[in-house]
Amino acid sequence: MDTLFKPIRINSMLLKNRFVRTATAERMASQDGGFTQEMVNLYTRLARGGVGLIITGHSYIHPLGKADRRMTGIHKDGLIPALKKLVKEVHKFKTKIVMQINHCGGMQDKDVGEETPIGPSTIEYKPRGITSREMGPEEIEEVIDLFAQASRRVKNAGFDGVEIHSVHGYLINQFLSPVTNKREDSWGGSLDNRMRFLLEVYSRIRETVGKDYPVLAKIPAGDFIEGGLTVSEACEVARKLSELGIDGIELSGGLAGSRYRKGRKDLLWMRREAYFRPYSEMVKKVTRVPLILVGGLRKPETMRKILEEEAADLIGLSRPLIREPDFPNRIRRGNLRKAECVSCNNCSGPSGREPTKCRAKK
Repeated sequence: MDTLFKPIRINSMLLKNRFVRTATAERMASQDGGFTQEMVNLYTRLARGGVGLIITGHSYIHPLGKADRRMTGIHKDGLIPALKKLVKEVHKFKTKIVMQINHCGGMQDKDVGEETPIGPSTIEYKPRGITSREMGPEEIEEVIDLFAQASRRVKNAGFDGVEIHSVHGYLINQFLSPVTNKREDSWGGSLDNRMRFLLEVYSRIRETVGKDYPVLAKIPAGDFIEGGLTVSEACEVARKLSELGIDGIELSGGLAGSRYRKGRKDLLWMRREAYFRPYSEMVKKVTRVPLILVGGLRKPETMRKILEEEAADLIGLSRPLIREPDFPNRIRRGNLRKAECVSCNNCSGPSGREPTKCRAKK
């Protein structure tokens, strides 16, 4: 059997192949964070296209953790009925679906709300034009519980699993990074203290959803910015999560302002394939759970090689599936042409805040 189409199990979730549509902000939600018909159509097209697992774009666990106006939410029980309908449509194609949950902390658009965004420390986010305020210990515990309650809603809505967003400069990444975590208490300073928030979130979610429900984490391979979370520290975070029982890890990277997060279309070196592979190989050595690799993957032969050489267990795709939702089915039919995506990085328009779609396709 072709390695790309070999089933794989993540806890109780059996995937039909190794293709994962990784979380991609849709910016199509209703004003209260609800999934719209436009979004149902999007995910149905992806499922029809043959992907084994869909991870939804990040959903906020509380309005204060909302990144932009059209971000999806999982902050209240009233959203569950519509989500059940979405899951039902995706399951028609034997595709599994996991919801990614997130709190954006200080990484919030200025026009989202009137309250001051929260974070591990008081930090100015210049690109967003805002400054976060430092969370008190009780607030930290409250947010940990918000993650747990969000996971309960995800499970009740019928999703096959939940993913914790811990990278790209959002709240959990803010705790992990010494650039944004300047605390001097038990939530900051040493790596053990800085990763405590993530580990507490995971543990509380596990208590809430049970041992048989798949819980994944999207974590940084590093901040790739001066003074940030290092690659070796990131490997230790992965090792600790694996030790505690996380069911799967998705590896990405880059704090806001790092070379991995700004102007990717201007970075020629990021046009090469599998730019996170060196880090996935390091993480594989210290973990024992399925690993999803993202980052510039375009050629089927490259993807196959990654799996065969055990650099990762699953292939994460975002931009290629925006342009070409049926890419997995095309490969299965024997058409091994590389993905049509040209890596222009204009999926969210010039402002980076528009609904996600391919703007290069004629």
